[in-house]
Amino acid sequence: MIYCNKKVVLVEFKLYESKQFSFFLDDELFKIDVIKTANNTYEYAFKVDLEAKTPLNAERTQLKKTTLKKSILAIVSSLAIVAIIISSVLWLHTQRYRKARQANGVFAAAQVYIAPQQSGSYSLGYSFPTKYSNHTHQVEYYRTPHPMSPTGFPFYDGDEFYVQYALNDASNHEIFFDKPTEQQIETYKRRTLQQHLIINANSDTAYCQCLIEKAYTIQKVDGLARFYHQETPPSQHRKFNIKTYKELIYSDDFKKEADKCLNARK
Repeated sequence: MIYCNKKVVLVEFKLYESKQFSFFLDDELFKIDVIKTANNTYEYAFKVDLEAKTPLNAERTQLKKTTLKKSILAIVSSLAIVAIIISSVLWLHTQRYRKARQANGVFAAAQVYIAPQQSGSYSLGYSFPTKYSNHTHQVEYYRTPHPMSPTGFPFYDGDEFYVQYALNDASNHEIFFDKPTEQQIETYKRRTLQQHLIINANSDTAYCQCLIEKAYTIQKVDGLARFYHQETPPSQHRKFNIKTYKELIYSDDFKKEADKCLNARK
């Protein structure tokens, strides 16, 4: 017999084995375990059933889900705030450095170097002369010895790009991989001609060189890169590929310039 608040809630006569009883107290479901021991005595365990499908347990489950969602939202919001703060600090830091370069900065030609690593990768870096010494800086690692540059041409040792640095602090600098030097542009022209002659082996060298010069006249370095990638699928390079090459050579501006190259051969 089980009493609760001087009220009988459960009666069981002639109990000789272990057994579990359940009863509600208000909306809460309780369980009482009567456990028969080896020496024929009894032990008792009293607990709240939090697993059974009761209205109160369903409410608890919903509350847990709501609390979990709020906790996740709070964590995500906190991380977002931290990210915004860090981004703001970095942006301010970058702006301060940029202003220092603009106020007291000079341009120089930086030379690229590519060094193989023991891991099988390749490190790409560059160096440029300052008033007192050469400043070197490593950019990142690549799996290929000639990763693609923003100009559309592969990087090679000795490639030159403009870099701007603060006169009193060379570590405050920015390299422009999309701004090759005049000497580098001439190198790009030679590489483009070599690539074009490999693809068009029977073509006249002087005529091809003239076409490449016209491509540069119309589209600058982009025009050279389109010639260089005249057989590259769009899946390998979205900006410079066989499609953009054809768009260039079939354009009215290029056709007019190409006619000049034909006339020069006569």
